[in-house]
Amino acid sequence: MSQTPGPSNPYQAPVAATEPPPPEPVAVGLSASPSGLVIAAAVLWIIIGGLASLSHLIVLFRGGIAALFAVVALAFDLVFIFGAISLLRGRSEDVMGMVVFSFVMLGLLFLMVLSCVVPDAGPAALLVLIVPMIALGLPPCLALGGRRRYQAWIAWRHGELPPDLEQR
Repeated sequence: MSQTPGPSNPYQAPVAATEPPPPEPVAVGLSASPSGLVIAAAVLWIIIGGLASLSHLIVLFRGGIAALFAVVALAFDLVFIFGAISLLRGRSEDVMGMVVFSFVMLGLLFLMVLSCVVPDAGPAALLVLIVPMIALGLPPCLALGGRRRYQAWIAWRHGELPPDLEQR
């Protein structure tokens, strides 16, 4: 008499349960939103552009020779605002345009700080110029940190993934 294999046979080796196949490889971290670092950088750029444009509008309405410079500065402020909005909406292919623009503005502000450092200027005047430099330097660093994920998000929105993300 032969015994049928099954759980009632104590001498038979247990049958391995079949495991489901592993899931398909998917790019890690892709979702319906860009990188949190890029979002933070864009929000900071909007705040910086808004505050700077407000101050330049005040200078513009006061008149004088400074109003000519305020018009040019207002154009730069609008680049910060509209560039950050295009990053948030996914209209920009990369964050590098805003990063380079921000670093150029940071360099111009640094030159302005160097030109204002005179023996008569106290530490408060220097602090007023250094705080905006720090505020202007933070968003590009954040955007560079989230650049790769932002590029992957843009590729995901267009229906294509970069080759290095498809292999994961």
